[in-house]
Amino acid sequence: MTFRPEQLALTRRISSTRDDSRLVCLLQPGSAEAEQFRCLRYSLLRTLTAGRCNVIAVTSPGGGTGKTTTAINLAAALEEAGVFRVLLVDADLRTATIADRLELGAVVNNGLDAALANGSLGLSDIVRSSSEPYGFGILPTAARPDIAGQLFASPRFATLLREAREQYDFIVIDTPPLLPAADCRAMAPWVDGFLVVVAAHQTPRKVLAESLNAMRQEQILGLVFSGDDASPWFTRGGSVVGN
Repeated sequence: MTFRPEQLALTRRISSTRDDSRLVCLLQPGSAEAEQFRCLRYSLLRTLTAGRCNVIAVTSPGGGTGKTTTAINLAAALEEAGVFRVLLVDADLRTATIADRLELGAVVNNGLDAALANGSLGLSDIVRSSSEPYGFGILPTAARPDIAGQLFASPRFATLLREAREQYDFIVIDTPPLLPAADCRAMAPWVDGFLVVVAAHQTPRKVLAESLNAMRQEQILGLVFSGDDASPWFTRGGSVVGN
């Protein structure tokens, strides 16, 4: 397998200061774990509508499942194909970890939270471009748990997504978990589908069922089961949960 120079540059940059070994598509692109995210990419490409921008929200029943890790690796896997313009969005205003994990520095009045509150900020003001060492655009946010629900109830999120759809082929959104807050459900009208990340052998079936029942079934792209080995596996739809 051949990797492009910008991928290797990103590997050097992150690994020089931190060992976030879960970001396998960025740090270990030749690994078996990274190949699993390529399988996830392939499954999604078979499921989603070709020829237009697809907005994929990555969520989970609760915290600690690996949803942010999945979102970052999925964005990297989609961009790695070399034919897609990809934007990774941190819409988890409760924890806001993407800027830290990708070492973007502090997000102060130039992230999603600021654009949701300030109608004068456009996409070009807040997106970190896809120049090296990143192959995909990144829209980070600062943590604003105090007003997250209020911000997503405004029409600004839809406006920003419409603008992004004109510039990208795939938009991957890291959302808050489904059950603790209503943010994720407030975003639902503006996204094409949800990937639900489940911690294998940890997420109770009842909790997962409650999460899936809170969503429109046609919007559930599938479940991604994450484990301690960071190798996800994917199943389409939400039918794996019984009574």
